[in-house]
Amino acid sequence: MFEQAIALVVPFLLGLLVGYILKQSIKILVAVAIIILILLAIGAINISVLEYGFKHILAYGVSAIEAAKAVAAVLPFSSILFIIGLAIGFLLSK
Repeated sequence: MFEQAIALVVPFLLGLLVGYILKQSIKILVAVAIIILILLAIGAINISVLEYGFKHILAYGVSAIEAAKAVAAVLPFSSILFIIGLAIGFLLSK
């Protein structure tokens, strides 16, 4: 009985956490994009600076994708409770 309760609660809690992290990550990405656009508009940076930064980001992109795949392999995406927790975590986080 206790094991069944844990088997139901853990995917839900993981979904809540992943939903919260996902929403916060999207907020940060939007804020960074807005900052970059403002800096481009006022002339504080130019396109070559962005090009240089993207080249360095892409150099680490492959290893970041590999790490994300490893983490995604552990998450219980097939569990309906995980998906419900993900939706609740995403929608109700501030």
